[in-house]
Amino acid sequence: MPKRALSSAVYEAADVFEVNELFFRNGWTDGLPVLPPTEERVAEVLDVLGLEPDAVIGIEPVRRRRLTAEKVAINAVMAGCRPEDVPVVIAALQAMCEPAFNLHGSSASTGGSAPLLIVNGPIRRALGMNATHNVFANGSRANATIGRAVRLVMINVLGSIPGQLDRSTLGHPGKFTFCIAEDEEDSPWLPLAQERGIPAGTSAVTVFACESPHQVMNEWTHDPRDLLETYVAAMCANMLTYSIWPGNYVLVIPKQQRDLFARAGWQKRHIREYLYERARLKRRAWRTVGKQTLVHAGNEDQEFTALRTPDDLLVVAAGGAGRRLWRPHSPVVRSKIAGRHPAHCSFPPKRRKPMSLRVLDPTSSDEMAQACLAPRLPRLEGATIGLLDNGKRNVARFLDHLEALLRARYLVRGVVRRRKPDFSRPAPPEVIADFRGCDALIAAVGD
Repeated sequence: MPKRALSSAVYEAADVFEVNELFFRNGWTDGLPVLPPTEERVAEVLDVLGLEPDAVIGIEPVRRRRLTAEKVAINAVMAGCRPEDVPVVIAALQAMCEPAFNLHGSSASTGGSAPLLIVNGPIRRALGMNATHNVFANGSRANATIGRAVRLVMINVLGSIPGQLDRSTLGHPGKFTFCIAEDEEDSPWLPLAQERGIPAGTSAVTVFACESPHQVMNEWTHDPRDLLETYVAAMCANMLTYSIWPGNYVLVIPKQQRDLFARAGWQKRHIREYLYERARLKRRAWRTVGKQTLVHAGNEDQEFTALRTPDDLLVVAAGGAGRRLWRPHSPVVRSKIAGRHPAHCSFPPKRRKPMSLRVLDPTSSDEMAQACLAPRLPRLEGATIGLLDNGKRNVARFLDHLEALLRARYLVRGVVRRRKPDFSRPAPPEVIADFRGCDALIAAVGD
């Protein structure tokens, strides 16, 4: 048992069903049933890990929420993790708390990304993780519960609740769980973690915020270049229909395609270099997908690349044999839902049992600083107003109009305008410092 007592609030319930009803009512789950986080189970996890309850696993960089060992253990138990699974959860959360990961931006974005966990090293086999058939889907306890534990921590500790901090327009199923292992044993290539500087034989997890997996098929070739052109088409389609901006992509290559590349002598670096050169398009292509308003005379030949450098592409060996995807051979079938709606049904009264389960509160114990409005300026005349551009399209036009209005109609003394270097991240300190002499600040979003 940990030396220090657990500090989370305790709730009593008669059985696991009532525990789940309690957690559903409070919004403490991802919508699926959870295992009861009892004091004994949480203490066992902490004892196996050798962690005190108040040990800080990480701190989210923007809202400064602390991820304590106790809260991580509670949510891991809820997700169904065994104690031996939790070190992977902890390593993933620590990586996500690095400022470079942009946890706040990826969680709050309307784009709906989810953290994908890619596990390397001996721990994959020790935990029985899946790296082959159905790798992104059901069937592996470790894959499912580790990924789910990360999501529950995001919900309960970081406040990533749909409609609140989580502003995803659509989201995707990876927001339940999104964890795979690399198939190191049946791959001709260096594992991802070793490529990124982790010594051989060391367990590691790589975390990447991304949209849902997109499957491609080309079973009619044995030429690596032809296969890569299919990958190029998928990447360019993403640039046309989703985001034009370059960044990281993850390419998960199953065994049959890996064997094709290996026979031709292609290594991961060859694949990265080829896709870097080929996955690019001209602005004029936007006309083909209904975005013609973004194309103007003089910028039609502007070129965009999917990758900033070849190293932006993460090549992962995973998945089972086969290159064939399911074709639409099944017709659409529908069936009427029979029976009365539960609201119109009468049920016998519940039989109350004696209280028998004590479960712990999975939510953050950190008190968020309460935001308060600054005093209203008595007048704008003679004031200095800061205007912060978040860097998205249309912001500059809006702020041009606003600045002219402030100067001409409201007779402000001055306007300080700055632009964030990245719309998804907080403004850096040097940008904020430029507004110190301002009486008020207006932050503009250009969606």
